[in-house]
Amino acid sequence: MIDLRLDNTNQLQLQTNGDCTLISGSESFLQMLRLEAASAEGDLWYDLEWGWSLLDFAQAVQDDLTTLEIEQRCRTKLEAHEEIAVDSIQVTVSWEESAITAALAFRLLDDDELYRLGINIGRTEIEVIDID
Repeated sequence: MIDLRLDNTNQLQLQTNGDCTLISGSESFLQMLRLEAASAEGDLWYDLEWGWSLLDFAQAVQDDLTTLEIEQRCRTKLEAHEEIAVDSIQVTVSWEESAITAALAFRLLDDDELYRLGINIGRTEIEVIDID
């Protein structure tokens, strides 16, 4: 899969000559995954299940059930991708004063590298970042 590279604000990343930067392989897949995690289900008219709808938890009260629900939603959405080794998925949710943080780790089927994503669920927005 070949895609256009987006920057940290989800805008096209341009080369010095003005052309768009292209990405492929695992880099393209991870970019799509970051966009999906930050989106709500139904944001794509042609795929109503695309998107994680994590903003649903923005005003949630901290309790074990809500933590489990966030973990399960992240795990289920990752498992839906056939590129991901299901047995490698790890999800940890922690609560802070003004945000909920989900730390995700997984491997792709054709790659032994462990990929890590961090998701910060704030009061009004979702931030998805790569964790080195």
